[in-house]
Amino acid sequence: MEAEKTLLSVTSFSIEIECNISPYNDSINHLLQYIKKPAHFQRIYNNALLYISVQKYEEGFRLYDEAFHYFKTQDIDSYGLYCPDKKEFLINSKNTNYYSYICEQYVQEKEFDKAIEIMLSAVSQKLSFNKTQKTIGEAFSKYVKDNKLRPFQAIKPYRFTKAHSPFLNAFLGKPIAFFYLLIH
Repeated sequence: MEAEKTLLSVTSFSIEIECNISPYNDSINHLLQYIKKPAHFQRIYNNALLYISVQKYEEGFRLYDEAFHYFKTQDIDSYGLYCPDKKEFLINSKNTNYYSYICEQYVQEKEFDKAIEIMLSAVSQKLSFNKTQKTIGEAFSKYVKDNKLRPFQAIKPYRFTKAHSPFLNAFLGKPIAFFYLLIH
């Protein structure tokens, strides 16, 4: 948009002559100054979506994070482009595989708060997420035991319902999970 405005505003005869005399590449380079940031962002973002769509999640989400970081640091939204954060992207896509990959990635990085937040989002959308819930529950249980934390203190910030039974069963065990759901 900025490049278009600049081109439309060039009406001076002397600038037109200068443009006609200068080599073609110089004119292109001049235009690229205005579109470099959004073009670079769009390239990264499109590649990220391509990799994600062909189930190359590791590379795809790495590129997505890079695109989002570039979007935020370079103020790309001022060009009228849009890039949601990863959680919003997942909510918009409603793809169970994307959610599962992200949760498993957070579990590997031991960022359980993020994994649980993504899990809660997936379950709230009524996605089939039992296997991933169980994986998160087992890994979180091990983490809590290894770090000598209290299980109920560890899950206190979250509100779990019957829909989160696979997680609670894996984390607390079935009998304790049953009583937890009765109390909460």
